[in-house]
Amino acid sequence: MISVIIPSYNRAHLIQKSVASVLQQTYRDLEVIVVDDGSSDNTAEVIGAMNDERVVYQYQKNQGACVARNLGIAVAKGEYIAFQDSDDEWLPDKLEKQKAILDNHPDVDIVCCQTVCRKLDGSAFVSLQNRSDGVIPIEDGPYGISTQTLLVRRNVFDTVKFDPKVTRYQDLDFLLCAIRKHPIYCVAECLVERKHEDDSISAHPERIYDMTVYFQKKHSDIMEDKKQFLSFFLASMLIDASSGNNDRKKYLTKAWQIHPSAKIAIKLILSVLKNGLS
Repeated sequence: MISVIIPSYNRAHLIQKSVASVLQQTYRDLEVIVVDDGSSDNTAEVIGAMNDERVVYQYQKNQGACVARNLGIAVAKGEYIAFQDSDDEWLPDKLEKQKAILDNHPDVDIVCCQTVCRKLDGSAFVSLQNRSDGVIPIEDGPYGISTQTLLVRRNVFDTVKFDPKVTRYQDLDFLLCAIRKHPIYCVAECLVERKHEDDSISAHPERIYDMTVYFQKKHSDIMEDKKQFLSFFLASMLIDASSGNNDRKKYLTKAWQIHPSAKIAIKLILSVLKNGLS
């Protein structure tokens, strides 16, 4: 059995489609655990109205997505664990194709896939579009993989959990902890469609900097192995998150402190020229 965990907070208007995309999977031996993270809307009613015994409703006081996922894992009955978000949708054969990889590759513990990401402005991009089918080398790192693309053997969670202290890039943190001991296989096909909603955490660039500092401490061993690449990656997150924000210069300055580079210097100079020194 595959247990699919969906953390949700005030997404009653969206979660029905998300759950439906799981129930409509060609792989049928599954359960869907919706962990309601203290919603104040009618999420409970929406889930209760679904006439499918495979749907399980679990409530917790508001503690965040990481705690919700860990609770879902604790109550899950499946030998395999997958994650879905309350505002995203899966293609019908996602689980079937990923389960086949695990069946044919007993050395692989985690399977991900490419994703079509649709932004609020109507634009879209494909994650991992340059990645081919196969196991991701440790030296490449698990960058660009989102939680809702994962299918994971349950034994992985004996040693790796979602960190409640991580408020941004929870998927990256989990996979950085897992990849050393648990090989990750990428299916080079878009099996998930992601949407960026107005309440997206990306609207809070201050969390990016906090997580950058936290990642540097928590994953210091990886920093030593790949300091140049990972430092630049984290600095790039600051740039992306602060685009169009009034505090753009402040976060660009922090990015420069993390990893001085010509690219960041140019962006910082342009920001100062446009917005002044204050």
